[in-house]
Amino acid sequence: MLLGAFGGVWAPTYSSTIGLSVPSERRGLAFGIANSASSLGNAIGPIVGGYVGAMLGIRAVFVGAAGVLVLAALWLIVRVNLSAPTEQEE
Repeated sequence: MLLGAFGGVWAPTYSSTIGLSVPSERRGLAFGIANSASSLGNAIGPIVGGYVGAMLGIRAVFVGAAGVLVLAALWLIVRVNLSAPTEQEE
């Protein structure tokens, strides 16, 4: 249930981020990479989470996920320009 709820927020968010930050000639590649990464995470995440949970406890799974999300947010803040394009750039 939570995956469905947050998945509905995730797709429009990364789509608009790609639309604002990637030049039009490279947008197809960026969407392909984002969709592939999302699918890979959905395939590998439960396996890694189950293994980490079994070895280190369930708390380690949530701490690890939080760490990954914080690093991703920092990367997004530092590396991605999300300003709206001006008329000259369009």
